Amino acid sequence: MLDSGVVIVILASLSAIVVGGLILFAVAGLRGRVETSPLQGVDLFAKGLAVVLIAVALLMLIAVGASTAYLLLEDDLDGEATALLAVCLVLTIVLGSTGLLLWTVVRSGGQGTARADVALMSRNLTILTVIGCTFVFVPPMLLALPLGVLFPLIMLLGVFAAGCGAVAFIALAAHRRRARESSLLWLLAIAVEQRIPLAEEVEAHAGSVQGMFRSRLRAFAALLRTGESLPDALLRTPGLLSAPAVTAIQVAVETDSLPRTLRQLAARGVDHLKLRTGTPSLAGLLVYQVALLTIAQFIVAGVMIYIIPKFMKIFEGFNTELPAVTIALIDTSDFLATYFFIFGPLLLLPIAVIVALAVGYVSGWENVRAPWLTRWFIRSDTPPILANLARIVASGKPLPAGLAPMAVLYHRLPVRRRLEQVENDVAAGKRCWPALHAAGLINRRELAVLDAAERVGNLPWALDELSESIQRRQRFRLLAWCETLWPFCVVAVGALVCWICVAFFMPLVQLLSGLS
Repeated sequence: MLDSGVVIVILASLSAIVVGGLILFAVAGLRGRVETSPLQGVDLFAKGLAVVLIAVALLMLIAVGASTAYLLLEDDLDGEATALLAVCLVLTIVLGSTGLLLWTVVRSGGQGTARADVALMSRNLTILTVIGCTFVFVPPMLLALPLGVLFPLIMLLGVFAAGCGAVAFIALAAHRRRARESSLLWLLAIAVEQRIPLAEEVEAHAGSVQGMFRSRLRAFAALLRTGESLPDALLRTPGLLSAPAVTAIQVAVETDSLPRTLRQLAARGVDHLKLRTGTPSLAGLLVYQVALLTIAQFIVAGVMIYIIPKFMKIFEGFNTELPAVTIALIDTSDFLATYFFIFGPLLLLPIAVIVALAVGYVSGWENVRAPWLTRWFIRSDTPPILANLARIVASGKPLPAGLAPMAVLYHRLPVRRRLEQVENDVAAGKRCWPALHAAGLINRRELAVLDAAERVGNLPWALDELSESIQRRQRFRLLAWCETLWPFCVVAVGALVCWICVAFFMPLVQLLSGLS
């Protein structure tokens, strides 16, 4: 039989890990409150968890107070008991504070929340994430102290911290890039409206930034001085603005609506930047899960190479068989090692996914040109196309004059071919909206809206509203997918980690049980 103290420590550690996992699960569900209303299931779960944590903290506080009073009456309050009571009191405060903080976040507003409240909620969620990670990672370290494997666990935390730092760096780089694009668009909009020479303004702006962006701005200013038009100069200095923005500027030059277009692009850039701040994304979900699996691969490989053989020798010395779950893990590892030429590339696939996601997130998904990928997401290009058509109609220019530059310059080949088809249909006398529907760029409901708007004479407004509406719906669906997939991913990865941890932990339990 195991010693009662060992059992208590093991149960307490497992309880802390479970509590930490539940906190992280609740935090993952609550991150969708920044832009959309929370799902009722997640909201109810977080409220229930907050109530349970507060109740447990109150019970622990009563127990600590009663134990302290009893020990004082019995005059048996020694140093060891004092330390244990102090630890219990700290744990009580942490659990109670976590419950109150979680309840505060749950009670915070969802859609329509003020920006200050959104920032406060984001900070509270970050604090809860740190607390949950502490509950998950600290107990295994404490259990590892008597086993002499603290150094590998410290290395594990180092790798985890490095992964978190890489994700934070990627997010910061993406945010910085989009902020620079937005500031450049505002500069161009004001300069064009006030008829200020663009080259001098861009050169002055280059002095306020650093790195590669400064070099690109100076090259852009030099091209403007030589007489290059604004769209041509942007095309020759890639990386300053997104590809859809450059296309919109080209269309605006063709339709004499450049000031209005630049101001709209700048305003939408600021709105997009606000929405991205603190809002969960599918890319973030994938990066988190793939990074976790990548780190787990190296950790499990190290344990299987260095730790499990020692376990096997110890059990052979005691003439005892390993637990069935550990044997199953060893057999799985041997199978993967035997057919490494098949599974090796698959194990490296998560690293490739992380690199691809990082590049796409930093450079902007709207700049991705891969035809094999973008052909499956044609509708993601509908909002900028409709916005460009709105500017063409508002300027009073014929639609073929605006469709021509889009059909030639659009950066994604599958969309460009469809725009060429639309341009040919319109040039042949077909109406534009049925041609867009035939090309798969708008659906039947949007076709009906545009037909009705054309009859009543408010087509520019309808095109702008449709562009915004489609973009909002796409963003909402993405967030809904994030909220839906996140719990399943957490449970799946948690089940895998649980199996591996049990397989590593059961030999120790069986060995201690046999010795006792």
